[in-house]
Amino acid sequence: MRNGTKMRRWLSGLLLLVLVLSTAAPAMAERGKIYYSSVSGLRIRKEAKSGSEIIAKLYRGGKCMHLSTSKGWWKVRLGNGKTGYCWPTYLWLLGNGNLYRKNARYRLTQTVAARKSASTAAKSNGNIKKGTLVKLTARKGTWGKVRSTNGRAGWVLLKYLSYYSG
Repeated sequence: MRNGTKMRRWLSGLLLLVLVLSTAAPAMAERGKIYYSSVSGLRIRKEAKSGSEIIAKLYRGGKCMHLSTSKGWWKVRLGNGKTGYCWPTYLWLLGNGNLYRKNARYRLTQTVAARKSASTAAKSNGNIKKGTLVKLTARKGTWGKVRSTNGRAGWVLLKYLSYYSG
């Protein structure tokens, strides 16, 4: 009887640990990582609440970038640049979660100074406007070297790039 009680306590503790870890997983998500939807029609909402307006849907295999977490809801950015909120149950980490891939295309989320080197102290090659489509040609830490469709090139902070799947 004593062994049976110990076994039940041990199993209860294990079950509790599994439940805690499974609910904590969304909170452990890292900003900037890419996730894909394992279901078709994952609702992306305007606000972080279930009754909020649906502004987009993410279909099976569709990708989004995790921006932040609030009360279990994830703020995400879609490939088209839209941001919204979803419940992360059906989102899975894509590969190593690295959003910024060399030779991939991105859209700038704001107007940025294209720098001559990967530093805010570096001289500017001029600005690249918000919404411009760019190709990532190199990476260095939190910086990426980009070339715009009009030929302007320089180093920008990676956080201003939004993956473009079009």
